[in-house]
Amino acid sequence: MNRSHLLSNPLFAPFAIQILLAYEWLFSGGEKVIGGQFVPNITKTLVRFESSNPHEWYTGSVLAIAKSYPIVFGTLVQWGEILTGIGLLAALARSEEHTSELQ
Repeated sequence: MNRSHLLSNPLFAPFAIQILLAYEWLFSGGEKVIGGQFVPNITKTLVRFESSNPHEWYTGSVLAIAKSYPIVFGTLVQWGEILTGIGLLAALARSEEHTSELQ
């Protein structure tokens, strides 16, 4: 397949965007897990978010819950990012199966 044919494919842009998003989510979550500093420092981050956030509903609900359980929240964030990246790649692989069936 030549390059001009690949770039003219209407599925090329969504494919490229989804690959980039999957990479970003996987890399971000993996960096948090491997680095080992995200969860221990999450309380400081939440306090900084709370002090500079103008939305009372956010500071009163989401941040209040996250500050009550910072270890759980931090763990869910880092693993959620990894699982989101895996999900994006799995959806891409699944859509590739359906696309090849149509051709």
